[in-house]
Amino acid sequence: MKIKSVINQKRYDVSKQRQLPENSGLAGVCDEFEIMGCTDVMAQNYDANATDDANNCVFYNSGCTYHGACNYDDEAATDDGTCHWNCVGCMDENALNYDSGATVESDLCFFCETGGGGGSSDEETCIGDLNVDGIRGTADLLILLSYFGLMCEE
Repeated sequence: MKIKSVINQKRYDVSKQRQLPENSGLAGVCDEFEIMGCTDVMAQNYDANATDDANNCVFYNSGCTYHGACNYDDEAATDDGTCHWNCVGCMDENALNYDSGATVESDLCFFCETGGGGGSSDEETCIGDLNVDGIRGTADLLILLSYFGLMCEE
């Protein structure tokens, strides 16, 4: 007795394995009956009916899509509701740490002062600019820390 199977109006003799279509996919479905599509559940175009991946999955970056927000993301395709509107920073254009994107003053602005530093009183110097590069930064902090804890010479 032969066992017959009807799939998509085609008859296959399942008692003879050689007559069955080959399966090169990983889903266990014969190639003839594969449903091509995106099989990645994290993709925007995921297809739950797909039995074989078509390498056409689309992934959208989500983030803040409002241009005026502090954390605007120009690569985001969909807005995820995380936009921040109060950007805290130094709003004084004359400060060393001026933040052009700030919308709320932080009161933490840093300025170079005239005189009192390592140069003459006519030069503009920054107190704390230990390596005299015009910027108070990490390099200055490292210089300070390299002397921390050492005994002063008399």
